[in-house]
Amino acid sequence: MRETNIHNNGQIFPDIFALIENAKKNPPQPIVRGLLNEGEVAGLHGPPEAFKTIFTLQFAESIASGTPFLGRWDVPRPLSVYYFETEMSTTALGFRVGEMYKHKPPVGRIGFADEKRLKAFKRAPNLEAKFRLLREWVQEVAADVAILDTCNPFFRGNQSPSEETTVGEFFDHLDALPVASTVFVRHNHKPRMDDQNADGASRIRGSGQFADVPDLLMEIQRTDKRINKAELAVTKYRHGTKPDDLTLWFDKGEFRLCAMSPVIHLLRGGRLSREELLYGLETRFGVSQRYADNLTDNQVQLKYVDQSMQGHKRVYEINLANATTAAWYETVKATRIAR
Repeated sequence: MRETNIHNNGQIFPDIFALIENAKKNPPQPIVRGLLNEGEVAGLHGPPEAFKTIFTLQFAESIASGTPFLGRWDVPRPLSVYYFETEMSTTALGFRVGEMYKHKPPVGRIGFADEKRLKAFKRAPNLEAKFRLLREWVQEVAADVAILDTCNPFFRGNQSPSEETTVGEFFDHLDALPVASTVFVRHNHKPRMDDQNADGASRIRGSGQFADVPDLLMEIQRTDKRINKAELAVTKYRHGTKPDDLTLWFDKGEFRLCAMSPVIHLLRGGRLSREELLYGLETRFGVSQRYADNLTDNQVQLKYVDQSMQGHKRVYEINLANATTAAWYETVKATRIAR
């Protein structure tokens, strides 16, 4: 039998066979399957007003409830989350969360900082002091996952997010938090001429370590702020093949991002007339009639949506029988069963 360790002066060192055997015996334990595992650091980056906070709130919700994230990524088991919002007041954050849960019961297992804690955090003079407080709060709620939205206020005074040693210290403190995994949010730098063909991770503001250290990096962008549409790209993924880019739509009515055509999203509840569908697409997703008609025609051409006449009205309805291979099929099917 092959020896799987190297012995030298009484010390035991694993060799290549031992590393392979250990990986088989101890595979990564998924928190969000296909995205984030225990022991990993994840980063989300993007420009301002790209739905980063809503994205991370839904990420926290899926982890805490054990439900698929955006209907695409399975969450094997519910875990507790500490969501540390650093740039928004508790009132503003409370408004957003209230809008998210206007039509459904709130999810437990998610802890937030109150104003008293936020003031203490802002007064803390350096990274070490800030993380000392954060460590206490994470332990108080026995969190499994910590989400920092954003990590900008951790850097103050001489501790610059562009300085390699300081950012290295930030990640050392992040790694020392008593949680299974951490997620941080970081802004992109201002657009530059060389951004067009650059790797997405290179757009993160500050030190290159924000791109180098994380096991998972995701970028969310909006190409046209007139409509509630965003593009999600996994710009770094250590385990296997990176997931494909994903188009997301923000529904102002449900105050959530969805990973399906807004036409399908609106028709989940049943058939709608053309006027009802156009109204929903304009008021909830910010799309014009011409764009809305194009979106609807596309789903009809894909045979995911049937159109017919009901009296003098044109009506639309999802054809689930033709959509069994669509990525959103199980999500919509579950909605139908729940009804």
